Amino acid sequence: ILRLLAFCISASLAGVSGAVLVPVTGLIAGLFAILLQKLLALVQLACWGTSENVRAAAEAMASNVPWKLVLILALCGVLFTALRLFLGARSALQGTPAIIEALAFKRGRLSTARALVDGIGAIVAVGMGASLGREGGMINTGGALGSLLGVRLRLEDRHVKVLLACGAAGGIARAYKVPNRGWL
Repeated sequence: ILRLLAFCISASLAGVSGAVLVPVTGLIAGLFAILLQKLLALVQLACWGTSENVRAAAEAMASNVPWKLVLILALCGVLFTALRLFLGARSALQGTPAIIEALAFKRGRLSTARALVDGIGAIVAVGMGASLGREGGMINTGGALGSLLGVRLRLEDRHVKVLLACGAAGGIARAYKVPNRGWL
């Protein structure tokens, strides 16, 4: 906690105290990650009848009504492919590599709209049975929200990068349910 406090105090963000802006960014990212987790549970409930033990529900479905299992997984593939086509077949990085690219080469700027669509799409795909990690969408959307906040406040590039990292940390903290450890 002392490391976080020292960082916040030292990160004076263009006249706005880093002691306020940094935790607020993490909080916003964490709250959005909660919404993504609720969406995940809703999709799992709709597809599998439960959000608790999806594997057992899928195994039961495979033995009782295998056509429904195939239908859900095929629908997931169609929806995810349609999402990719809608976003365009760009060679842009996604997920954590996109955050690293934004930090290294794009002055901390991450496309908020693309990150939100990618994050929500990934959560829906996970809920339907895709073998992706749920944390990727939360990290990416948290980083994008931090970047958006820094850009909207017209902060210097180095401060936008800090908020991008804080948003990603908020997503990590919520994804792994460790609210005071995302900054490590």
